[in-house]
Amino acid sequence: MRNSIFSLVTLSLLLFSCGENQEGSSAMVVKSETSSEKGTTTISENKGYTQSTFPVVGKVGLMAVVCPDELWTPRVEKALDSVFGEYFRPFYPPQKRFEAYHLTPEEFEKRNKRVRNLMVLSLDDKVKPGKAEVNLKESYYASTQMATYISANSVSDIEEACESQLWDIARRYDKMAWRREVIRNQRDPGKMVEKRVFDKFDIHLDLPKNASVSGERKNFVRISFPDESRPMDLAGGSYQTTRTNFNQYGIMIWQYSFTDSSLLEYQTMLNSRDTILKYNVPHEYEGVYMGTQYHPAVVPIRKRLTLNTIEGYELTGLFKFTGEMEPSGGMFWSFTFLHPKTNKIVTVSGFVDVVPTTSAVPYIRRVQAILYSLRLDD
Repeated sequence: MRNSIFSLVTLSLLLFSCGENQEGSSAMVVKSETSSEKGTTTISENKGYTQSTFPVVGKVGLMAVVCPDELWTPRVEKALDSVFGEYFRPFYPPQKRFEAYHLTPEEFEKRNKRVRNLMVLSLDDKVKPGKAEVNLKESYYASTQMATYISANSVSDIEEACESQLWDIARRYDKMAWRREVIRNQRDPGKMVEKRVFDKFDIHLDLPKNASVSGERKNFVRISFPDESRPMDLAGGSYQTTRTNFNQYGIMIWQYSFTDSSLLEYQTMLNSRDTILKYNVPHEYEGVYMGTQYHPAVVPIRKRLTLNTIEGYELTGLFKFTGEMEPSGGMFWSFTFLHPKTNKIVTVSGFVDVVPTTSAVPYIRRVQAILYSLRLDD
C-alpha cells in the first residue's frame, strides 16, 4: 500500500469535494436481481432480438459511443459525461463510474462489438422532429452488455435526448456494472469462505473462488484476494526505471452486541470502526494500524440503504494507516446493519488500494458487488 494517495489531497481535492454532506438524506433500495425500470425510453427485454450468451470484453467503466463525427458534438460529449460520468464520492484520486469514448461506425465494425457498455447515435429522417427514439437492449452482442440506440431527426434532437432521456438508463448501466461481478462470483463461488462467513456472522455474501481468509478473530474476519501486479514507470533525472506495484483489495467483516440505537449514529459508527480496525488490522510496521481519513475534503459519507430487505447504513470514505507513522492508505466502502436474528451490529467493509496510475474502478466494482450481494436468506 502506498502513501501517495494522501499527499495528493490538495486544493483541487477541496474543490472536487466542496459541499459534500457527511450523511445523505434519502434512502436507497438495492436488490440483487436486475430491475425492469421503465422511463421515457423503450426498454427491450429480449424482444425483437436474441440475447447473446457470449462474454463481454474490454475495460470496466468504459462506454463506447458509436456515431459519425458530426454527431460527436461538444454538447453530446458534455451531456454523456454529466449523465454517466458521476464520481464515486468521496474517493480520491477521483474515480468516474463511466468514461465515454468515441468510435465512428467504420471503426466499430472493425472492433469487437462485445464491449460492456455501448451507445449508438444515428440520424433518421423517418423519426419525427423533436421525438428522438431511445432504445435500450440488454445482452445484445454479449451477455450482460448494455447497449443504447438513439435515433433522431436532427443533431439538436440527438443532443437533447442525451441531456434529458438517459438518466434512468444510466442507473441501469450502473447497476449492471456491479451485477456482472455478482454473476461471475455466483458462477464460480468461493464456497468454503462463504460458509465460514455464514457460520460466524449468519450472513451470506457471494465471494469469488480466489477469496481466502487472511485474518480471523472471534468477531472479526479479513478476506483477501490475490494481489494484481502493475508495472509503474519511475523517472528520475536522466534515468527511468520500472518497478512492480500491486493493486490490493479485500473485505473485512466484524460484529458487536447491540445495546441501544446510539450505536448506529454517524459519529459512533466511525468511532467503533476506528477502534475495531486499530486492534484487528495492524500494518507491517510496528505501532501502525488501519484508521479512517478525516481530512475535511474527504470526510466519510453515510447513506441509509436497504440491501435485499436488510436496512442499514452505507459508508464510503478513505482509510489510512496511522500511528507512529502514516505509510499508506486507500478507499473503503462499507455497510452496517442490526442483524434481526443475532441482535448484533454487523459491518461488511471493503477496501481498495491501487497504483496511482491505475484506475480503481474495476476493484471498486468488485467490492461493491460483494457488499450488494449481502442477504440473510441462506
